[in-house]
Amino acid sequence: MIAKRIDHQPRHDNFRALALYVAGTGSADKDKILCAWTAGCRMDDFYGALREIEAVQAKNTRSRENKTYHLMVSWRPEDEAKLGPEVFREIEQEFAAALGLADHQRQAGVHQNTGHIHLHVAYSLVHPEKFTRHSPFRDFMTLSRVCRAMEEKYGLAVDKGLEEEKGQAKPRVAAKVKTIEAQSGRETLFSYVQRHKPELAPALDAAGSWSEIHAAFLKYGLTLKLSGNGLAIKDRFGKHSVKASDMDRGWSKSRMEKRFGPFEAPDLLKAVDPIETYTAAPLQLSPEREELYRLFQEQRDARKAALEEVEQAGRRRYEDWREGWRRKKLEIRRLPMLKPARQTLRREMNQREREELAALRGLTAAERKAARAAWPAGSWREFLTRQAEAGLAPQAANPAAPRPEPEPKAAGPESLTAEKAQNIAVGRGR
Repeated sequence: MIAKRIDHQPRHDNFRALALYVAGTGSADKDKILCAWTAGCRMDDFYGALREIEAVQAKNTRSRENKTYHLMVSWRPEDEAKLGPEVFREIEQEFAAALGLADHQRQAGVHQNTGHIHLHVAYSLVHPEKFTRHSPFRDFMTLSRVCRAMEEKYGLAVDKGLEEEKGQAKPRVAAKVKTIEAQSGRETLFSYVQRHKPELAPALDAAGSWSEIHAAFLKYGLTLKLSGNGLAIKDRFGKHSVKASDMDRGWSKSRMEKRFGPFEAPDLLKAVDPIETYTAAPLQLSPEREELYRLFQEQRDARKAALEEVEQAGRRRYEDWREGWRRKKLEIRRLPMLKPARQTLRREMNQREREELAALRGLTAAERKAARAAWPAGSWREFLTRQAEAGLAPQAANPAAPRPEPEPKAAGPESLTAEKAQNIAVGRGR
């Protein structure tokens, strides 16, 4: 089982909206709700408890932080036979106690509309009697610890927790990296640096100056730069960066400057040739991965080229339009006419000028929309999903010509079937 807190900005804090989603009160949500309940409230019915929680939160007028905590817990499909309404309630109570929210009001609901049955809980962080706000400290470690305890108690499938990552990276950072990689299907810079940490760490331990440190990072296409009050590891050929202290506490600015003195920027004119660079490579290990990723990059470049061509054509039309109207206005200015007539003519010209400008913008917008439709955007995982749904085999991108309709091909070692592409999309292609 996996538990995580779903963050939101204070300006988006809305307990009612979250509770309605958790309880599935909409007519279209009846099939997704397995069970739902309310805890910590005097009122038994859902809407009465909801008004009670909103009244309690309104009593706290000092805090400007979130007053709602959104917890989601999901289980593997093979665990569903071991779970039931009472087990769900007991598990939720364990999480509430561990987070220090046992006495707080909450709405909970179990959803079954995805491949993994999951629990949503909307906690009110305002105490119902003291009206003080409680914020769980280091909740990411608490949630992982409770998951391991519940897996052992109920005999559930064991998932990897944050406890196994001590000494490697901050658990909160590692959890966010996992979420990003799961959604995009591509390697983050954090994981790239972590993968090369066994080579970088000994080089940094043996370094005697900033130049030697920079040489070690440049070897893998990375650079060190100042960022705020600390150091950041940046992709030399891109825009991605990570905090150096997130990778290793010994790489923090204070500890590095204690060893080598004030920070010295790298001399990129004398940079070493990298043996490897960060490319945000796909994480899937299927044999078709390389060909699919090449096609993904070609289509992404084709989309960029098509949109740039549209923008350039739009700018050329705009410059021609502006120059044409400049000449027209100059000619009108030279014509002898009375002031009322000149004012009337100027109003008519201004109206026509606005109409032509609107038409130009509409034409550019239509061309831009057509280019985006021809070359859809999206992440690597979304690209794989489109390939799987269409049952397409890898084809080279050609921005100068329309894409031909795919011809059916027999499944073979050189063809991509819809099943294979879908397996890659969900990470099963190995």
